[in-house]
Amino acid sequence: MKKMTMTTKHTKIVISLSLAIALVIPFFFLSYPQKKFRYKIFKKDNGWGYEVLVNKKLFIHQEYIPTLAGENIFSERSQAEKTAMLIINKIERGQLPVVTKFEIRQILSETTP
Repeated sequence: MKKMTMTTKHTKIVISLSLAIALVIPFFFLSYPQKKFRYKIFKKDNGWGYEVLVNKKLFIHQEYIPTLAGENIFSERSQAEKTAMLIINKIERGQLPVVTKFEIRQILSETTP
């Protein structure tokens, strides 16, 4: 019998959580046909974070930039706002509220006038 390494355990945990989220979130959205989405931007230390609300109830509270390793915060309010709007657009299109590294890098590379 093979000994399971810590990396293998973490990989299995991440895959299990991802599958659970992928199965639960669509049921959440299908069960509420009249949804109103909005976001709030908040100050966090020397940067910004965002919240996504569904029918005035907190759905996502994001203090740090998603998909990036570590606890990095958005340096500009517009970056947090664009990310929150991207999340809401994905939800409204029936997609999972997940942001890719490519999407985050695009948002972070854009400069505010």
